[in-house]
Amino acid sequence: MAIIHSFKALCFCITFITFLAPLTPAAELASGSGEPNEPSQTAVTIELTKLDVNDTNLELRYKIKNNTDHDVWICDSVHTNRTFKFEVFLAEDTKTLIIRRRLDVPTSAIWRGDPPSGRYICLRPGEDLPESLSLNLPVQSSLVYADHGRTQVTQNARCLSLEIGFYDEDLPRLVYSILKEAEKFPGFDVDSSFDIKKIYFRGVMLRGSIGSLSYFEKFIKNPYGADGVYIGYTGQDFTGEKVLRIVVDGVSIPYEGYVQSTSNAGSNNDPNNNEEKVVTVELTKLDVNDTNLELQYKIKNGTDHDVWICDNVNTIANPFEVFLAKDAQTLVIRKRLDVPSSHIWHAQPGSWYVRLRPGEELPQSLSLNLPVQSSFVFASAGRTRVTQNARCLTLEIGFYDEDLPALIRSILQEADKFSGTFDADSAIKKEYFRGLWVRGSLGFIGLEEAYNKGRFMILYSYQALTGEKVLRIKIDGVSIPYKGAVQIDTTVRI
Repeated sequence: MAIIHSFKALCFCITFITFLAPLTPAAELASGSGEPNEPSQTAVTIELTKLDVNDTNLELRYKIKNNTDHDVWICDSVHTNRTFKFEVFLAEDTKTLIIRRRLDVPTSAIWRGDPPSGRYICLRPGEDLPESLSLNLPVQSSLVYADHGRTQVTQNARCLSLEIGFYDEDLPRLVYSILKEAEKFPGFDVDSSFDIKKIYFRGVMLRGSIGSLSYFEKFIKNPYGADGVYIGYTGQDFTGEKVLRIVVDGVSIPYEGYVQSTSNAGSNNDPNNNEEKVVTVELTKLDVNDTNLELQYKIKNGTDHDVWICDNVNTIANPFEVFLAKDAQTLVIRKRLDVPSSHIWHAQPGSWYVRLRPGEELPQSLSLNLPVQSSFVFASAGRTRVTQNARCLTLEIGFYDEDLPALIRSILQEADKFSGTFDADSAIKKEYFRGLWVRGSLGFIGLEEAYNKGRFMILYSYQALTGEKVLRIKIDGVSIPYKGAVQIDTTVRI
């Protein structure tokens, strides 16, 4: 006897997840997280209208609606050698059937033919886009980005997750702007460092996946109409795709196929995880007396190569940034440069980095009068000023686990291949051509001088320069008198 789940009579949990109204262009490009938020009246939303699981088929109907005041771009298909428009697989939890149509997905897959490409169609303000899909039972896996591993199963999925990618901005204009700026790099050759290109000049690399500017102008005749916009898989070089998601728990959907492997899961990037990193920091003394806070610590380079330690953040009072965190309990003392900030300074701050050779130790100390006074650089000071005791102390020291002067030189060498005036907006420049932003921000004292002196000065680049890691010491159960402002959470990425 057929088992039918009528949408009106669903007794299990259905979760609708939508995206909020668009951010500013700068923040929008920087976010790229793909994580949906709670519904809003000015959001792009998705609504399940029918779910039917019978003896032979799984049928879904849903409706996407653009509640914003601007065009959005919905992923209409992910083109592969298969005819089906969705990727279908059982997640690594072996319970969730994932059906997705997205392009900005991490993967280690190697395709025999052409890599997949996504087609995005325009959805006007106030318009609805009704869609449906039907899958034969048991559902078969159709893998595009997911790694299937070796495990094949025949079982019932207990949860269903439908994911649809979209761009909450003018997608043709964005692509055109990136390709237009990429044309100004005629000397960008294959002999250049791949890592430098991928991190700092992703806009140039996109020409290989999306196509040249002339290709875009010639073949994309009506991107705002029937043609839509095609984007080849870029290995996540092209960012900004968001996700509409419907999650249905309590179903029973027969499945036959592979279980997603965890081989493409993200690595643990916790900067204070020293199990595999061998640059370490060790507290050697803590003294809180009637008049002073004194700290002594030791940084050790256990690697086989030079590392560069942040030695000074340019402030008037001391080489550290010092403030009471938003929790009003934690005293933060930090020497780092790769910190998000929305400040506008009269003089751009910078940091000195000192070289630490393999096997060497760097003993350091600090002494602060009590009560400790706030000294803000990147953190934003609120209007609230307090006189109280901090109950926790966090010390943060930034460092580069690589040849920092050589990294800067490589970026600047590629940036020098740029010709013409950069006329794109700052968000595109920061996201896709950050090497140019680095060139405009960094002071460069010369490679030879940096190595001879073992010191290297970098100006703040608004996080255009990446790669700084963090050594951290955290001490609970202290009582440190503090007088000053409390940090507020207004910092944003540009």
